[in-house]
Amino acid sequence: MKQLFNKPTFDLSTPEHQRDFVLEAHNAFDLIHKELDINHAEQEIIAQRIKMMQNFVNDLPSSDSEYSMLTTQIQMDRVELDEIKRRENDLTEQLNKLSQPKTRIKKQQNKK
Repeated sequence: MKQLFNKPTFDLSTPEHQRDFVLEAHNAFDLIHKELDINHAEQEIIAQRIKMMQNFVNDLPSSDSEYSMLTTQIQMDRVELDEIKRRENDLTEQLNKLSQPKTRIKKQQNKK
């Protein structure tokens, strides 16, 4: 049987796993990187959900009572996906800012 979703490389199914996942981060850079991993998994799940609903809607007549409900849900999921992508951009900017001072320090040390 084909899997609908790719499983993320982390398991957050229990509170203990969630706590361990966060505690593995030793600094802000690691924590933001972990949030990016979760963000990517969320994006993938929502994109797959949109795709499945679109396929289902394509098979429904527009007069079906579920048609408008599903098209509305697809639109809401697209908005959610856009918000998650914006969050990804923000996180990426934060990672870049955190990594830049280290680069500057290394360059200054190399000049000495």
